[in-house]
Amino acid sequence: MAFIIGKEEVKSGLVIFRRGDVEHRKFCCRIKALLICVEGLSKKDRTKTISLHTADRESARDRAFDQDAEIRFRVKLDVAVFNRPFREVGPNGIPRSTYCFRHTSATFPLSESVDVARADA
Repeated sequence: MAFIIGKEEVKSGLVIFRRGDVEHRKFCCRIKALLICVEGLSKKDRTKTISLHTADRESARDRAFDQDAEIRFRVKLDVAVFNRPFREVGPNGIPRSTYCFRHTSATFPLSESVDVARADA
């Protein structure tokens, strides 16, 4: 099954869609804008995915425009758009679990030339 269902580009940088990996049929929107991260990283062209909490396409379109205006207003005022730190959010906006850090925790000792057998212990 496809991850994105019923994709519609409402305007440049604003897309509404349904997720195929969940049971509900509510719309989400993906907004592409120059965003600021919580941790004070430099501004980058990033996307933010927001649940619109409705299954009606027209209502979803209206809510997507409202969310887009809010994001652009926050960016203009230099307010952080992401409400969670980077360590909790993956590159696609999907929350990270502690399981995601398993490779990171294994890589750090190896990068410092620790023996592999010792790193496993």
